[in-house]
Amino acid sequence: MRMTENELAEILKLHEAYLADCETGKIADLTDANLFGVSLLGANLPHAILKGTILKRSLLMMANLENADLENVNAKRAILENVCLKGANLKHAKLKGVNLCKSNLCGANLEDADLEDADLTGAVYDSSTIWPESFNPRKPQRKPRRIS
Repeated sequence: MRMTENELAEILKLHEAYLADCETGKIADLTDANLFGVSLLGANLPHAILKGTILKRSLLMMANLENADLENVNAKRAILENVCLKGANLKHAKLKGVNLCKSNLCGANLEDADLEDADLTGAVYDSSTIWPESFNPRKPQRKPRRIS
């Protein structure tokens, strides 16, 4: 079911309160939400739950998704340029054709993720990043940069 802009705005507002340690706050739970084509430009969603969320063709440039749970997310053709995905769970994520340029993938779990045609130019990762079994981050067209 497609989420309305008002519903999404309320969830984001409560998540900001959660991050500020406010008693009225609540961690963002967008499990199985349909956010097709939505703009979450610069969204601050560390620790958010986005399991199975549809983010196809969505704009998440400069978003903070550190330690977020994005297991089984469908983000085909989404723009996640310059996104913080440190420690994020992207297990089984559908990331075909996604733009991950300049994103931080340090400690991210991309086990069994579909990275076909993904653009990782300038993305960074470290020794704790878990890649799909058949994926080689050193392949020239992928170009993520290891930082430690």
